[in-house]
Amino acid sequence: MPIIRNATPEDLAYMHEALFRLNELHHQAEPDYFKPAAEISDHKNLAAYIDKNDAFAFIAKQESIPIGFAVGETRELSSSISKTITMGSIEEIYVEEHYRGTGVGKALYAAIEEHCRNLGATDLLTEVWGFNESALSFYAARGFSTHVHWLRKRL
Repeated sequence: MPIIRNATPEDLAYMHEALFRLNELHHQAEPDYFKPAAEISDHKNLAAYIDKNDAFAFIAKQESIPIGFAVGETRELSSSISKTITMGSIEEIYVEEHYRGTGVGKALYAAIEEHCRNLGATDLLTEVWGFNESALSFYAARGFSTHVHWLRKRL
C-alpha cells in the first residue's frame, strides 16, 4: 500500500515531471485542443498548493519512490444564482501508469476527501474531459455525478 503524505518543496521536481506526463496525455487525446506539454509545463505553480492554508498537495510514495500526486484547494463557491457552498476542488491528480489500478488513486482521493471535510467543505468538485473514461469511472465509483455539462461544437 502506498504512503500518502503532504507534499514538500522537495517533491516539486517530481510533481512537475508528473504534471508534464499528465499534460501530454491530454495533448495526445485532443491534439487540436491541448497544447503539447512542453509548451505549458511551466505555467502551473505547484508550489502554491504546498504553501497556502486553503490548498492541498499530496504525494504518493512506494517505499521512497514517488508514484503519484494530487493538488487542489478549498474555497467558497458562489454566484448570483446559486447558494454559497464551501467546496473542495481537485485541480490535478496523477498516478504513474505502472501503479494505476493498484489503489494509489483511491488512497490519494481518500486523503483529499478527509482534508476537504476537515476544512468544512460540503462538496467536492473536479473537471474530467470526456475522453478520459478511466477517470470518469474512478470518480463515479466514489459517488461523483455530473454537475454541469460543458458542450462544444467544432466549427
